[in-house]
Amino acid sequence: MVILDEAHNFLGKTLGSEDDVQNLDAFELIAKEGRKYGLNICLVTQRPRDITEGVLSQMGTLLVHRLTNDRDREVVERA
Repeated sequence: MVILDEAHNFLGKTLGSEDDVQNLDAFELIAKEGRKYGLNICLVTQRPRDITEGVLSQMGTLLVHRLTNDRDREVVERA
């Protein structure tokens, strides 16, 4: 199992460098393909709106606590 705390810092929509974008692409691939190899991913964030849709769409289970921001709620509802 891979646990990534403060995931919005690593998987955010506004990554700056080329290395950040490559890392995000690699993580999206792991999220898509990892299950067939028994790899589970747990993302922890207080800002779901900052996680890319490509990653969020691969999460099989969402555990959501109180969200006060409308954008965060909308993202979770769509995921």
